[in-house]
Amino acid sequence: MSFKQSKLGAYFSKRTPEEDPQEPHDPSSSTDVPSQEPTSDIDMQEPSRSSSENVPSTTKSPSPSDNPQMNFTHHEDPIKFIDRNLTEYERQQLLEHKWVPDSKFRYPVNEQGRRYNNSWEEKRPWLRYSLSNESAFCAYCIAFPVTVSETNPEFVKIGFRDWKNAMGDKRGALDKHSKSERHKLSQEKCEMFLMTIKGEKEQVTESISKAHQEKIKRNRACLISIIDVIIRLGHRNIAFRGNWIKEDGKEDGNFQYFIDWKAKFDDVLSLHLSTAQYKYLSPKVQNEFINLCELEIREAIRDRCTESEFFSVMADETTDVSEKAQLSICVRYVNMEEDGYKVNEDFLGFLEVDQTDAQTISDVILHNLGQNWSFDLTKLRGQGYDGCATMSGAISGVQKRIQEAHPEAKYFVHCNSHRLNLVIVNTCNKVVEARNALTILGKITWFICGVSKRKAILMKEVQEANKDLDFDLLYENEDALFEAAMRQTMMPKLSETRWTSRVDTLSWLLAHYKSLLNVLETVQSKSKGQAAADASSYHAVLLKFDFIVVVVMLQYTLGYIRPLSILLQSESCDLVKAHQEARDLLLIFQGIRSDSDRKFHDLYERSESIGDENNVVPTKPRIAQRQRHRANAPVESIEDHYRVNYFLPFIDHIISHLNSRFPEELKAIFYGNYLVPALLNKINPEIVNAMKTEYMNDLPHPNDLQQEIDRWAATCVRANLQSVKTLTDSIKYADVELYPNIHVILKLLLTLPVGSCACERSFSALRRLKTWCRATMTENRLCGLAMLHVHRNDNAGKVSPEAVLKRWDLSGTRKIELAFTDTD
Repeated sequence: MSFKQSKLGAYFSKRTPEEDPQEPHDPSSSTDVPSQEPTSDIDMQEPSRSSSENVPSTTKSPSPSDNPQMNFTHHEDPIKFIDRNLTEYERQQLLEHKWVPDSKFRYPVNEQGRRYNNSWEEKRPWLRYSLSNESAFCAYCIAFPVTVSETNPEFVKIGFRDWKNAMGDKRGALDKHSKSERHKLSQEKCEMFLMTIKGEKEQVTESISKAHQEKIKRNRACLISIIDVIIRLGHRNIAFRGNWIKEDGKEDGNFQYFIDWKAKFDDVLSLHLSTAQYKYLSPKVQNEFINLCELEIREAIRDRCTESEFFSVMADETTDVSEKAQLSICVRYVNMEEDGYKVNEDFLGFLEVDQTDAQTISDVILHNLGQNWSFDLTKLRGQGYDGCATMSGAISGVQKRIQEAHPEAKYFVHCNSHRLNLVIVNTCNKVVEARNALTILGKITWFICGVSKRKAILMKEVQEANKDLDFDLLYENEDALFEAAMRQTMMPKLSETRWTSRVDTLSWLLAHYKSLLNVLETVQSKSKGQAAADASSYHAVLLKFDFIVVVVMLQYTLGYIRPLSILLQSESCDLVKAHQEARDLLLIFQGIRSDSDRKFHDLYERSESIGDENNVVPTKPRIAQRQRHRANAPVESIEDHYRVNYFLPFIDHIISHLNSRFPEELKAIFYGNYLVPALLNKINPEIVNAMKTEYMNDLPHPNDLQQEIDRWAATCVRANLQSVKTLTDSIKYADVELYPNIHVILKLLLTLPVGSCACERSFSALRRLKTWCRATMTENRLCGLAMLHVHRNDNAGKVSPEAVLKRWDLSGTRKIELAFTDTD
């Protein structure tokens, strides 16, 4: 018999006392009120073997005829199911059957003059109307009540009858209840129960296994959400913690904020935060996840180094805001990507060192690279440090100690960026006028930029000033320098560590010379005491013609050095290219020296143009018989005085230092440069023998080097590769199967570090990361966050939350069940 037929039979049938001895027969019962007798479907049910608690089961339950104590108006009335341990049969009756009134039936009116609307049940299968109580209930929450933080008893313990506020976006009680946590949990149990009753779900053992799998899936999902927030905060260098709010009993930090924000869209995370006893949000768990992210990134870099045949190490030391010595370690290697071979310089982490002597630093580098981080030190070939004696000492420096421990790491490179910077520093120290001008200019930048009111005066003055240069450009790329200077409203600070800042500051000064004079005059008139005196002295210096000449000279010469300084800081630069560019720069300055009369005449005209604009008359210092503190060669004209005493000594010192720090004679390691197609015509048997001797331990077939070079030269001619001048382009054509020796030599040259700029970049990240507000950060947390932040834009930094979670689960006994295995 169908459900509809049984309901019609129950509604219209009249039963005698003999047919139902437990209920008196009432022949006068109205058709407007449904029969109180159980339906024929109920009578047909089998008796139950056991009763049920609030857990779905597959056993049958007794019919209502076995429970004579039940007293209700009609058998679908939800009132009879409240506050009782329901059997499975009763749950099924409550969920599958509900009272359907006659079409002429009118629901009673409440105190507000409103009625229950039967159409509400169309989209809410859980809604049940109690005729005896004249209110509405939730069948799901009655069948499977759950204990949650919500305490509102409506729809569960007591009926809902506020029909005015039943619907609506703001106060709609029906939709509000359907979205509540209690209702969702009860609905999940009801759906599982009905699927089991209808045979659409597994048996008890299978259901338990499926429920266990779902639980594990939810556990993983909520922790992956937490790890994902940690990774994102680390990538963007956002502080995790905040102030503790006593009233709320929680921390007002970014980590907690983003977890709460994400829980609004992530139902699994929201359920975890509201019901779980262990939420896994503590600083200890944060540190564990951060440390595992660090391991994921470092192991990805280690695997790349293992795939490459060689790698080099770079290291440098700095002091953080908490006065701790931090040693930055980076590696350089070459790996194969889709578009060819690529040079990588990757940061490995910060290490706190108690002492900064050569023995301590070398032990720390080798211990961490070899034992802690599992790098294959037999593939270590190059070392790149700055020029201090501790690092570069040939007798007991760090490079010597590491070479003694690993003889293959014999190629030490003094950072080329430091060497180029030393060319500038030493030249300025030799030419007193240049040294004094840069010192005064540095003080002026800090005098103006160190006070907000002076900065505002300068910005206003620059914005209102003329936007055109008052002098002509002297060489091809100089327009880029002055265009950038004209766009800047604030004077760049002269920094000792940012080497390109010298020429940037000098270019800005020449472009806004008159504006700076006006600012100093304004500061002098509006200030008192030391500030007014300093402004007056700086203003007087700027009005000296010799100062203008020196500034013009410095800007002109350093403008040639700036491109090389930028090139040496890039990862793609190699040793051969750096040496070639430095030698080309030397040739440029030698050309300037040989044509010094014409070159300086252009500089002198520029100086005169700036002087005329600011009412500065060209003069030369007083000539004395015995001059000990400045150059004073006897000349007749003012222009010759500055050319002979200022310009020529400055150019001569640049040439001398470039020649000594970037010598023309190549070291044995550079002989591989002759394998570049553009230089193959310069190769000879002596160079081939020197290459074989130098690279003997790394060549796969050293005896075949000569014939391999002959084949390589023929290939370059046939493929018209004579225009290829760089190692990066050359290695693309040197097939490892055809030219194994040449391929190894080119890869080794690419692997050797050009400098330690990767370490310098990590120091910039350290300064952003460890601020005064985060000065108490522990070393492990600092290193993990630094790895996430530095590698945020490369492939190594793309950390998988699933991989981190698996590491975390397998690294110890966890209270939350995740069920990871080594084979996952």
